[in-house]
Amino acid sequence: MNDGSPDNCATILAEYEKKYPDIFKIITQENQGLSAARNAAMLMARGEYVAFVDSDDYLIDGAYAYIASHFSDNFPDVIHFCSTTVWSDGKTIVDPDARPDGVIISDPANPYAYTPNMLPYVWMKWYKRDFLMTHQIFFPLVICEDILFDVEVFRHRPHTIEVSSNIYRYEQSNASSIMRLTDKKKLVSHLTDLLENIYILCDFLQNGSPEMVPFARRGIDLYLSAYYKKMLKTRFSRREWKTWKQRLYEQPVHTMTYEGNAIARLIILIKNLSGNSFVFYWIMSHFREDVYATSIFPHLFRTLSRRPKEEGKKKRNNIWLI
Repeated sequence: MNDGSPDNCATILAEYEKKYPDIFKIITQENQGLSAARNAAMLMARGEYVAFVDSDDYLIDGAYAYIASHFSDNFPDVIHFCSTTVWSDGKTIVDPDARPDGVIISDPANPYAYTPNMLPYVWMKWYKRDFLMTHQIFFPLVICEDILFDVEVFRHRPHTIEVSSNIYRYEQSNASSIMRLTDKKKLVSHLTDLLENIYILCDFLQNGSPEMVPFARRGIDLYLSAYYKKMLKTRFSRREWKTWKQRLYEQPVHTMTYEGNAIARLIILIKNLSGNSFVFYWIMSHFREDVYATSIFPHLFRTLSRRPKEEGKKKRNNIWLI
């Protein structure tokens, strides 16, 4: 899918289509964003499964071939695999095993339920196309759309298998990535989307099935993490910061209390301070690239990606105070 790319991507894609006509089918449209591109591609796809690889990420050699040959028997609706967060300098959060091997690690006796070990990112899964089309599941036109997409997928109780294959590499150092955006107008638009996403998941906590509560709680935490990160990148004035802080605190949830090791607790403390103290926010925003983006965020990402703890839960109007 070429979503109105301004560089020479169209030419490169055309060369691949000419060289591998049985594999590549290039679709070009005016730039409409990631979700629109994915939706158009799903409608055009003809294979049993659809998969999504972000433009700055990559797969290890032989990854999808291994998944297809070892785990697609009986055509489960979702196949969930593992990933490693990497940086362009070669640094990784977890030292990966680059071989595309692995085994099924989900419970075969309960294949129709979301498990807390699964992460709400579409690039970590294969989806059976017929399942998506039957239930008319498409990406919402917002940022961080993965979680809302997966909420809709698992709401329909797909037959899911989870495998230990660590095949996906999640790149964090691409300067052109949406995660490293610096344009203030776009960042403000993203903050608005994130607040709406949080509201949707809070509603899902009230009205969704009990087994999906850990999924929604984790999704809210990840949205909160993205919200604070984008606030630091926007470098608001004191008045602007107060406005966006208040908008966050008008939501049913507004803070994270994930437990873990001392470093994880320190990261959550720093995040909370940057949301409650403008002085701390100002300091962190000016050291964001050196401190937050390269040191704190990777550890925060790893912390939030762990299995949620069920201890210490509190309720307010049936919504978790996270």
